[in-house]
Amino acid sequence: MPEPVAVSTAVENTDQMGQPLAWVSGGRVYVRHRPGGPYPLLKPGPYIELYVNGKLSTGPTHVTMADSIEVRAPEERSAGHWEVEVRNRGLEAVIKIKPHVLVKRELTPMPPAAVLQLAVRESRECLPPASLEDILEALSRYGIVYGVDRQACEEAAQCTEEREITIARGTPPRPGDPGTVELFFSLEDRTPVRPGEEEQVDFRQRFYFTSVEAGVVLARKIPPVPGDPGHDVFGNVLPPPATKDVELAAGNGVRLSPDGMEAIAMCAGRPVAQRKGRQVRLAILEVLEVAGDVALESGNITFQGDVRIAGNVMERMTVQAGGYVHIGGYVAGATVQAGGPLSISGNVLSSLVVAGGASALTQEIAPVFGNLRRRLEELLAAIDQVQQHPAFRQADLQGDPGPLLRLLLEGKFRDLPSLVRGLQKAIRPLPAELQSDKLAALCRQMETALIHAPLAVKSRDTLRLLAEACADMEAEFTPPSADAADLVVRYALNSTLASTGCVKVMGAGCYNTRIQAGSEVLVVRSYRGGEIEAGSNVRIGELGSKAGVKTSVKVPARATVTLDLAWENTRVQVGDRAHHFDRQERNVRLYLDKDGELRLTYI
Repeated sequence: MPEPVAVSTAVENTDQMGQPLAWVSGGRVYVRHRPGGPYPLLKPGPYIELYVNGKLSTGPTHVTMADSIEVRAPEERSAGHWEVEVRNRGLEAVIKIKPHVLVKRELTPMPPAAVLQLAVRESRECLPPASLEDILEALSRYGIVYGVDRQACEEAAQCTEEREITIARGTPPRPGDPGTVELFFSLEDRTPVRPGEEEQVDFRQRFYFTSVEAGVVLARKIPPVPGDPGHDVFGNVLPPPATKDVELAAGNGVRLSPDGMEAIAMCAGRPVAQRKGRQVRLAILEVLEVAGDVALESGNITFQGDVRIAGNVMERMTVQAGGYVHIGGYVAGATVQAGGPLSISGNVLSSLVVAGGASALTQEIAPVFGNLRRRLEELLAAIDQVQQHPAFRQADLQGDPGPLLRLLLEGKFRDLPSLVRGLQKAIRPLPAELQSDKLAALCRQMETALIHAPLAVKSRDTLRLLAEACADMEAEFTPPSADAADLVVRYALNSTLASTGCVKVMGAGCYNTRIQAGSEVLVVRSYRGGEIEAGSNVRIGELGSKAGVKTSVKVPARATVTLDLAWENTRVQVGDRAHHFDRQERNVRLYLDKDGELRLTYI
């Protein structure tokens, strides 16, 4: 039964002249009227039970000074609840609290009136839904024994608001340190030519190269250090992830110590380090001198070190070098590929010249594999998150990620099929020697899993292996920073110039030539017909021609393009923004502002 909160009190009317009145003061109902009436009227409001002479009145009721008036206002109690939830793969136990709510009511003071509307005022009190003993008993029942925070449990037992409190924490395993290789020579092996406007280029003094003597220790392997195990809140041991070792390999002119921990130079020359995945290969590059032309008399040249050619490279001849190449004459109808920097004193005519090795031709592929790897890792995380949700565990999708994979590919990860198609497009023009069976197999597997048949994927391991394969390919196609090589020529016609570093055309310019650079491009005079794709800034004396030959330049969002003269029908793209010149412009610079908008300014 609700407890009474107010009882009437009769007040004598001494003058017998007043109006009938009732009022509330101090939680009590007071009544005054003349003998014989009229009588005041009480009207019970919400949450009020009015008893007159022991009888419940549900509507307006006249009362007298002789009546027994009792007013009751029931309290209300809203039950709270709590639960313990284990998260983060067993590394965290959280208690979710919703407190009990007790609503208390008391009669509101009212001034005297002939018709008195009774009302209540409320107060709320929140109470903890669980005691400390309840919480500790639940932890014991669930088997949560590691990392229990007693202070947090006490805080939860006193909590009077809706919230979540972490009451136990596991210890994640600490990853170890992977194996590494310490190099004892500088990777900064060159200083590029930076001629002034009126200065003539001297190709004989282009770079300074690092060199070592025989017997010098080039590198030392540092073994991996294992990590430390962790514990989940159930007390289970969590092993640390396996630490990856590194392989120290010996190339030309290098031998390994008996324990395989050191690489030692066997001859004098230029030391280089090539990283491929988890392997670091050390080699010594020696120089091959060619006194005349590369022609039928000499045959094609394939050499792992540096090459200096005093004459020309003639039609249909090939020069392949593992280090830098300098050609004192011209290159006509030939192919020249240097693993390092490349300079040509004469003209380049109808030829393919590459500085930085095959990486110059594949440098656009590594970012595609990087994007695929990141999105596949995010896809795996999304699958794990959904599969841990209670609603998902009750569904028919449990255990078979195929249907869930298709849903994600149609939603948040709908860009993955486009990335796979972009990869296929990027590798299509590669030379046959660069299109390995491993690369072709990976493309087919991703096409099947992410485009044609996602329902056929029966295990998340399929996606994990694809992500790992993309990571391996990204490492394989990404050259070390030390491998960035510049290409310097005087003039090019109907050719392709590719470099992992800068491309510099210091003479008359380029005509109908494609330039692909990992870094900056400098064309001192004219660039007419063709396409430039650079990884950094581009500066050109004259872009396009008066005849309106189609010419384009493409750079990333962070780069700028500076033109002394731009002719009509030329195009410049910075990031994903492009400008098409429909008239002649002089001394312009194009770049993206902080809002990502393409700006053209005059300099």
